[in-house]
Amino acid sequence: GSSSDMEGLDVALAEALAKQLQLKLALLPFDAGENMGDDLRNMVWRGHYLGYGPADVMLNVPADKYLMQQNRQVVIFSPYMRQVPVLLHDAKKLPQVNSTDDLKGHKLAAERGTGTASALIGLGNGLQSSQVSLFTTGVDAALAVLHSEVDGAYVLRSQAEAAIALDKTRQVSPLISALTLNGLPEN
Repeated sequence: GSSSDMEGLDVALAEALAKQLQLKLALLPFDAGENMGDDLRNMVWRGHYLGYGPADVMLNVPADKYLMQQNRQVVIFSPYMRQVPVLLHDAKKLPQVNSTDDLKGHKLAAERGTGTASALIGLGNGLQSSQVSLFTTGVDAALAVLHSEVDGAYVLRSQAEAAIALDKTRQVSPLISALTLNGLPEN
């Protein structure tokens, strides 16, 4: 799609930033790769081998000390949101989640290639990786709960809330529970 049909927090922030700097906004949306360092190189300081970029500003970059030390060609600053992982779950099939033990035997979902997926799949205590279905986006993983395909999805709170707002059929009573798994960076 064109930049005119994109919306969301990052787009609104980019528009406000361009306006403040008295610049014309040109968005360069891209799918995140496997490695944040590669994304920074391709999108910010060198330009992509497919011929686009580099961009002047990149949004939605983790303000991570290690990432900053490894990528001296860029300046990472000013976190503007906190991404909080939660478990969105079906109140009937998975009434409460006090610990990871409550997840045993349940079908779960997560977004492919994310820390939340890695944390869920890497969970010990008898959770089998075969219990975890991976989806293209966290919103899709959350919608799988709302459509009774899985019992719970470990996604970002924003993704869980977006799925609930998108879901018009409401077959499930959704609950959102705080769940911190090992292997995820602290916010």
